[in-house]
Amino acid sequence: MGTGILSMRSYAVSQLCTGPSDICRMHHQRQHSYQRPLSAAPGASLSSGLPTFISLRWLQLLLLLPLLLPPHSSGVNADLTRYIGNTTYPVDEQLSYCDTLGEYYDGIPQDLRHWNNSDGITREALDLASARYTTHGAQKGVTLAFYGGVAYVLEEPKLTGLGHHINILFTYMLVMLDLQRQYGQQIPDMEFVIASSDRPLVLISTAAKEYGKGLIPPVMRFCSSDEHADIKIPIFHFYTKKYTQAYLQPGAQWAAEHPWSSRKPVVFGRFSRYLRHVHPLAASTLRRGAHNKTICKQETSATLSCPVRSHFMEWAARYHPEAMDVKSGPRVSYSKHAEFKYLLHLDGQALSSRLEQLLPLRSLVLKEESG
Repeated sequence: MGTGILSMRSYAVSQLCTGPSDICRMHHQRQHSYQRPLSAAPGASLSSGLPTFISLRWLQLLLLLPLLLPPHSSGVNADLTRYIGNTTYPVDEQLSYCDTLGEYYDGIPQDLRHWNNSDGITREALDLASARYTTHGAQKGVTLAFYGGVAYVLEEPKLTGLGHHINILFTYMLVMLDLQRQYGQQIPDMEFVIASSDRPLVLISTAAKEYGKGLIPPVMRFCSSDEHADIKIPIFHFYTKKYTQAYLQPGAQWAAEHPWSSRKPVVFGRFSRYLRHVHPLAASTLRRGAHNKTICKQETSATLSCPVRSHFMEWAARYHPEAMDVKSGPRVSYSKHAEFKYLLHLDGQALSSRLEQLLPLRSLVLKEESG
């Protein structure tokens, strides 16, 4: 987005609030008085407790549908994003996918269980998420909203130091534009926080001490864990990579070119040497090395860095060089991955999105149990 957009305190993703309209006044008031009840956009009716449990569930469901083509908007600088549009499917065809997403639907109530009570998600909880888990709290996140079917950014993001996370956050903004284009006023009015760092941060065990009893900030993120309350949404790669053309279609061809009997009986993997960052109290994410070796180093009171990938590579090269070809380089194309019977998947700094790229190759994927 251009600097003109980023100079505003609050603005529509697709259109600036430049005049004295009711909705512009509402968002200006929202920035300067968090304690006041949310004013309603023209024709809308909001309570001070929005966004509700139902609204976030609705957004999670909608994000699972094929959102493939961004609208054209003069207010968006395409150079800042890597959003790739493929095809716009009719809404009826999109809705037909709902029957195939049952397992995802089943997981949504589990993700939202921390707010499944009479209060739902309160204004206090949402304000906490905005203050702590966006760029205003030194984190990689942004507060977004829908009012009257229009997508808004409620606070000016602080872009300094975000690096490639600018692309990720802007990709999610473009997804909101696509939702606006396709569904418009069918979208209920809501506010929400989307974060882009690939490590969950809302730890359940410390929530009462850190935030106050019964207060858990609702943060939408593309990863979570058994110990975290981060609300899972599709990873940004879902919108920036042409999975059908780049992986699903050629994957079937590559698999056919390499029958199982002709594939090498070797565990194969290529990985960047990312350090794994985990919280010391998130037991399911903690890692030890071979022979129960301690491999993690305390960086801060809230962070351990664990060289999981490097440790595995060294262990495989030392003890199983014939059975495992697991290295950091050179890079190997996915078509070459199909030459091996066994493909290894190790998480990176937190999660890794490579799993869905390996599965179409019809090899046996050995996945790390990551918590």
